[in-house]
Amino acid sequence: MRNEGFDEDVIFMARTALMNDPVLLKLQSLESHRYLSPRISVPRRFDRWERFVDSLDETRWKQDMRMSKESFGKILTMVSGHRLYQSSESGRQQTSVRKQLMVVLLRLGSDGNGASVGRIARLAGISEGSVHAFTTRFFDVMLSMEGDVIKWPGKEQKERIKDITKNNNGFPDCLGFVDGTLIHLEYKPKFRGLEFFNRKKRYSIQTMAVCDPDRRITFFATGFLGCRNDSRVFGSSDLGRNLDKYFEDDEYILGDSGYSLEKNVIIPYRDNEKGGFTKEMKKCNYLHARTRVSIENCFGGLKMRFGSLRNLRCKINVKEDLYHVMRWIRVCAMLHNILLDDVDDVAYHDNNYNGHTPQPRSDVMDQEPNVSSIKSAKEQRVARDMASKKRDNFSKIVREFEENKK
Repeated sequence: MRNEGFDEDVIFMARTALMNDPVLLKLQSLESHRYLSPRISVPRRFDRWERFVDSLDETRWKQDMRMSKESFGKILTMVSGHRLYQSSESGRQQTSVRKQLMVVLLRLGSDGNGASVGRIARLAGISEGSVHAFTTRFFDVMLSMEGDVIKWPGKEQKERIKDITKNNNGFPDCLGFVDGTLIHLEYKPKFRGLEFFNRKKRYSIQTMAVCDPDRRITFFATGFLGCRNDSRVFGSSDLGRNLDKYFEDDEYILGDSGYSLEKNVIIPYRDNEKGGFTKEMKKCNYLHARTRVSIENCFGGLKMRFGSLRNLRCKINVKEDLYHVMRWIRVCAMLHNILLDDVDDVAYHDNNYNGHTPQPRSDVMDQEPNVSSIKSAKEQRVARDMASKKRDNFSKIVREFEENKK
């Protein structure tokens, strides 16, 4: 077909000029290559590392994998049947699920330079990209089962927890203990960086958990800015925003003085209580602290087993990076629950870690507490008075329980 108004020679010359345009030629060259720089072949050790780790005795195996061989087999059975481990999108056969799991556990359990992606890749004889791929795949598989691993106790479980706390320390109707912890970051986040700076002068993420007397996590929330305090984190969490969904009648949890006194959250007496701080109050505070020590042990065990949580080497440049970090922390919490029966402190003492930093599942870190904002000043005052009377009643019950034990 003839182009009206255009000479064919002119059109031909224009097309020839475009084809020889250096900018277009450069773009065509870029599009024809997957990588901008030459690919460097990575030396591989194939399966030597896997065979070496398998040959280790139980204690040395735990120092690398952070769990016993029996527990490793249990988790391997849990995840190996998942569709993400069946085949790759490209149709290529995946690395064995066993080796993928070993790589991820080594990464979760390492801190400092030991957590370097390059180091782990060279140890396992794989590429750095494979380390990231194995980690992301394992997180996807584990988080698909999160609701079955970390869950609020049902009716039977509630009665069991109440019986334990009452028989051991005299607190009736107690469903567990709440506290928070700081997950320190190795690098300053570029995404809302200053808001992650905490009172300890470190960049960190606030995480909150509720556990039962067996140190089993029953509620978990992470992803909060490091500058937030325990009370604000609690009010922003689903637990704090929907107390009626989690508690019935006189049920409650014990928290430290970083939380506000609520109907369902009982905290210790403060030094500035009206009427003075009595010896009875001091005694009650001691029993209160002795009872909720389970949550301190819970965080200590979590960070001792998974050393990456003591100083997380993940860069948070955009919001999606924060979501990756949150997934990391949640998976470690899930593994903590699964491995509660796998306890051997000796196997984890090679890192000389002496504890955790006490401080606090919400994927929306910008949510504001709604408990205080919805209630009027009068309603807040009435709620505090009711909680205070409830605490005074507990104080008498606990003191009588302690005297009867003597």
